[in-house]
Amino acid sequence: MCESIPEMNYESPHKNDPEWKKEMKWAFRREYHENYEKVKDDVGKWKCIVAPTAPAFSGPLHILCLCLAETGHLNPLLRMARACCARDTVGRVSFVTNSFGASKVAKWLQTDPEKTGKLALYAFEDAWNESLQTQCNWFAQNEDGSLMGISNCAISKNCTACLQELVGGKLPVSCILQDMASFGYGPMLDAARKNTNKIGRKFQALQDAIVMSAPATILGAFIFKGGTRTLIHCFMAPQLVPMLKMMEAAGTELDMKAEAMKQTKVGMQDMLGSSISDVALPPNVRAVGIIADEAKADKLPQDLADFLERPGPVVYVSMGSVAAFTEEQLAKVCEGLRAPGEWRVIWSLRKGQQDILPEGGVKALGDDFLVSAWLPQVDLLMHKKVQLFVSHCGWGATCEAIISGTPVVSFPMFADQNANALLMNVLGMAKTVTLPPLKMDIMDPMGMAKQLDPMMAVSERLRNDFTPEMLREDIRLVLGDKKFLTAARQTRSMNFMYKGGAHKAAEEVETACYELNPNLKR
Repeated sequence: MCESIPEMNYESPHKNDPEWKKEMKWAFRREYHENYEKVKDDVGKWKCIVAPTAPAFSGPLHILCLCLAETGHLNPLLRMARACCARDTVGRVSFVTNSFGASKVAKWLQTDPEKTGKLALYAFEDAWNESLQTQCNWFAQNEDGSLMGISNCAISKNCTACLQELVGGKLPVSCILQDMASFGYGPMLDAARKNTNKIGRKFQALQDAIVMSAPATILGAFIFKGGTRTLIHCFMAPQLVPMLKMMEAAGTELDMKAEAMKQTKVGMQDMLGSSISDVALPPNVRAVGIIADEAKADKLPQDLADFLERPGPVVYVSMGSVAAFTEEQLAKVCEGLRAPGEWRVIWSLRKGQQDILPEGGVKALGDDFLVSAWLPQVDLLMHKKVQLFVSHCGWGATCEAIISGTPVVSFPMFADQNANALLMNVLGMAKTVTLPPLKMDIMDPMGMAKQLDPMMAVSERLRNDFTPEMLREDIRLVLGDKKFLTAARQTRSMNFMYKGGAHKAAEEVETACYELNPNLKR
């Protein structure tokens, strides 16, 4: 077995050596090929992991959902799939991912079964596994996203038999609902449409019947400008109008320069007179609202309940399932979170990260800390004693902060987390470590534009330059200044009033099915 990149290897003395990085990428490829050899007899084959129990033709629509194995993309697409199942016009939802992704989805469905019996889960083997996914995440955070292309390449090469069976089967597919990052399915779909046989013609009929699922901030709406109908998992709000106007004026460039603002001729009066309806999203883009799980009514574990009942506010900390600190960074975070007598900390920290805590580990943090590898995040954020969320601002965490109305100290690490932190800063409910609070002054659009650059490029500087004092002072600021709490509660209310969520996304999918298939009977 070749050497992989384990979670605790972030402190390698060769980390900044280009040759070492190159060798690590080759090690990744070798590991993939070794794993491929182990399962090669099954590669490209598929099977039904969760069989539907409802009659196949209980509704005229058949939705085909396609996703890669990343949790942050599987979760929202599964929520949308469940919502589609709840619609009377839908007779079947077929959810397709690779074996690694399907193993996660199957566990979620076992814990919380889909009640209509319309959902079918299919898995194809592409030799992908948890170790390879972890290494991809490491490179995405610390270097680049080049390895992510390999996961999609593996999908592209091995999903063919599964998709041909589903599209060519007796139950016609009405619409393909595809996760935006799961572009590996595209080449297979394109190739299938070129065939002149019966299955090829069925794929050709689906050429325009594709809806993209985009778990992303509305501020990136213009990135999706184009022909494919796209459902962004966010909502429109008055506070977003000035920023949306600037994004629209700057095209698809999120790192807009102040000079670009001069050339747009978007005047101050235009901004002052704007309303939500004045800001037209690209015609192919629909904002469907936050798609996230509500808090369960389950009783919290006794250790959590006891910790929460003690006097004083609680700060909840989580960096999600992907982002990770180095040993040096983790030591600074520990120090920054300490504030005896001011607040206590509940920290969701993965086992690999707990292993590199400063000397003494979890016990050395003291009685003001409760640390666990897994915690019921939504339930905690909904709890009245949890008054602040220190977050990496992954999209799932961003959604949960919004639906719970919890102020955030944002610590974005990579990928879309900068944009997600920007969204919450624009809404007034967050403060990003190392950066001054965002000033949304519609009287000074140039000043607003100048703030975008550091906001969209903060993660690398933040990982390298933050100090314990910066983190502690930002927690103190957000806890002490009630404007953050007020903005968080207003944001929660705006999302509620928008009446969005998975059900709204399902309505859009249903509408797309009938618009793209005018001969379908309702």
